[in-house]
Amino acid sequence: MNNMNKFGPRFCMISLLAAMLFSAIGAPICALSGEKPDANSKQQNEHNLVNFTVSLSKDFNAPKAKFVLVTMGESMKGSGGNGGKVLEAQLAIDGTSGKYPEFKGAVATTYSNPMAQGGSGNGHYGGNAKIYMEVGEVMGKAMAEGIKNSDEK
Repeated sequence: MNNMNKFGPRFCMISLLAAMLFSAIGAPICALSGEKPDANSKQQNEHNLVNFTVSLSKDFNAPKAKFVLVTMGESMKGSGGNGGKVLEAQLAIDGTSGKYPEFKGAVATTYSNPMAQGGSGNGHYGGNAKIYMEVGEVMGKAMAEGIKNSDEK
């Protein structure tokens, strides 16, 4: 967790708790990641996400850790702008993208924009509980798939 201070204390605490859960029961580490526009480039955001997953695996001595990253739904694919760049970075680290072969079967990114109905996690999805349930269901399915794939190996 040596490099985590640049991500902010709340993000670090959530990450630490998730990693502890993985260590305790072998569950995939889940993170909700917003696309709130920031000045960083796609490459910098992607670099940060890669370092995040690699650092947690290393720091918690969990080389087979599985990760599920869920986008918050603010940006649409191909939307451009800073939010679009962050979304592109999130999608690039998915194990099925082919960009990071070492993430195949280990990292899943779930695109939540279609279910966000114009809202976002940052806006609490307009208070619509159904959206929270749908996002949670997709996250749960990705977690179950990660556990299933671990059991098969």
